[in-house]
Amino acid sequence: MRGEPSCPKCGGRVRAPGLFADSWQCDVHGTVHPLQPVIPPSVEALQVVVHRTQVPVWMPWPLPVGWLFTGVACAGDDRSGGRATAVACSGPA
Repeated sequence: MRGEPSCPKCGGRVRAPGLFADSWQCDVHGTVHPLQPVIPPSVEALQVVVHRTQVPVWMPWPLPVGWLFTGVACAGDDRSGGRATAVACSGPA
């Protein structure tokens, strides 16, 4: 199942560009760069986000012992490219 883009500020639904707007719209926040669903971790998923975005994707490498790369997401769309990225890593407390 694939999730839907959402507002990066409130997590609410966003409307895609169409006849009346040329950008993604949130009912609460107006024009936003949509937060795309989190992509499960893989080298291929990380490469997809790196190539789609116009901003750096930062990930500590090599990861400390016991740490895992657990997901990646970006805000933006295919027209404008990614405008923000998030890399998730988890490890021991």
